[in-house]
Amino acid sequence: AEQGCIQFWLRNRWQGNDDKTYVFFDIGDEFYNRIRLYKDGANNFRFVIWGAKSEHGIFYDVSHWQAGEWHHIRANWYGDKMELYLDGEKSGWGHRGAVKMPIQLARYFFIGSDSTGSQQAESVIDEFAIYSGPVT
Repeated sequence: AEQGCIQFWLRNRWQGNDDKTYVFFDIGDEFYNRIRLYKDGANNFRFVIWGAKSEHGIFYDVSHWQAGEWHHIRANWYGDKMELYLDGEKSGWGHRGAVKMPIQLARYFFIGSDSTGSQQAESVIDEFAIYSGPVT
């Protein structure tokens, strides 16, 4: 929970400007103490960390993404920082100040949907990896 990296290739089956939500990675049983990577209904790719009583997030507009394209995703968290890289470029806005990391994480994580299964990725996910520290 204190640090790590999630990295994968994503081939979306949807247009980036479709105003729909797709979840690629989710770990957390409740609202807090959670990490999620997803595209929101405002067409932003989001990396969100919920601590015990806080929420921190980075978002990046992906409305220009076309269906069938491959994109490389990398999300790092460590110390009190978080980073989002899309296609090798540091991306995103929204994070300000020190990130409060989760105290603990759920026992299971979900790739390709949220923890309830109600929000699917509708994408191909390849070379998915989780690391115990940030990757540069």
